[in-house]
Amino acid sequence: MNKAKTLAFTLLFLIIGGALMLYGLSFEVPNYAPVRWGLLVIGYVFFGVLGTGVSTYNSLYRVFKWKDQEGNPLHKLSSRLEWLALALLVPGWIMVFASVYKPLEMTYIYTSFNPYSRIAWNGVLYLLVGVGIILSILALMGEKKDTDRPVWNKVIKLIAAADVGIILYTIAADLILDANLGAVFGYLSTWVLDFGAFVPMMYVVLSFYGGIAALSLVSYAYWALSRKDDGRWVKPVARDGLIATLALSFMFAWWMWIMMTNQEAWPWTSLLYSGPYFKLLWDAVVFAGLLVPIISYLVATFKSNRHALLIGSIGSLVGMFSIVYTSVIIPQIITWYYSNSPISPSGSTWLYELRTYLNGASPYSLLQFTIIPHDLYIFVGGAIFFMAMVGLGALLLPLEEDEKPRHWFFR
Repeated sequence: MNKAKTLAFTLLFLIIGGALMLYGLSFEVPNYAPVRWGLLVIGYVFFGVLGTGVSTYNSLYRVFKWKDQEGNPLHKLSSRLEWLALALLVPGWIMVFASVYKPLEMTYIYTSFNPYSRIAWNGVLYLLVGVGIILSILALMGEKKDTDRPVWNKVIKLIAAADVGIILYTIAADLILDANLGAVFGYLSTWVLDFGAFVPMMYVVLSFYGGIAALSLVSYAYWALSRKDDGRWVKPVARDGLIATLALSFMFAWWMWIMMTNQEAWPWTSLLYSGPYFKLLWDAVVFAGLLVPIISYLVATFKSNRHALLIGSIGSLVGMFSIVYTSVIIPQIITWYYSNSPISPSGSTWLYELRTYLNGASPYSLLQFTIIPHDLYIFVGGAIFFMAMVGLGALLLPLEEDEKPRHWFFR
């Protein structure tokens, strides 16, 4: 795609995405929905974990292939992938603030920081991850040819000298954010606390699974539009995608086994195994998110087939969104009568338990999850804004191998 078309589409996506998000943010309406954490929370987890996954995966290759960058299959893609990670992170960061009651007062997350709030930590960690990714992009720019501006040249050369430290810092920030996002939902008071330590581990694995899928999809689109890619990254990325999918399959199966064998977790388990979320589990997660990627990544690994990699990445993104949806929504849709829940102190509700048992009634009821319209505007606007961010990077930054800066500020 030439520069004029890239500019046109970037401006179009900026206008549409920005307008949708601003329109959604204009609604300062208290959330009285039965399920309070809805599409925006799903969105900031989805985009955030995708962004950290791309960044961590790319950074690990740069570290382990530090003395042999030519042996790094992502070497020519490194700058583009770091920008992709940032582009994914931005809509997630916006949704963190948009998910609060008054989005325009979002600065209170920082000015009145609560160190005991995992959601407050999300706001801080998104910022720390973003700083690490921006420094990584500048370090990669510093490794290229000198620019025409002596002062700017010295700055990016100085940043490039600290490249290893920046990479290690970024990896640490990425993984901590993934684990914190998982902990938010693993330790919900409406959830069996046995899942508290497990969900953060699953989210770390999920970041690699989703990050590999995101970079594969965007790299395929770049190749389809430009035909400039030599494709040497396809086979190793497909192999790593297969490993990540197998690891996630084990983690998810382990989680389902814990739910199935824990009597306290049975209300939530029944929703997935035989209730209204049956299709979500078996069609979206197991089939589209696990089986399809395993088969597709196998073909791509042995045949170095881009199209198989594309199919696997699309299936993985469907599976990832479904897993995030499951971990965010399922804990919230059960409300217990008389505070009779698995996390109640032993014996505190025995009279109500006895009456419920003798009456043959259910001790809980199900809440209905519905998507709030202004949440949908922000989510769709964020997804479009992500595409605009990708276009901005292509227009302004030297993201390709031996490419000179395109904008005067970086020259």
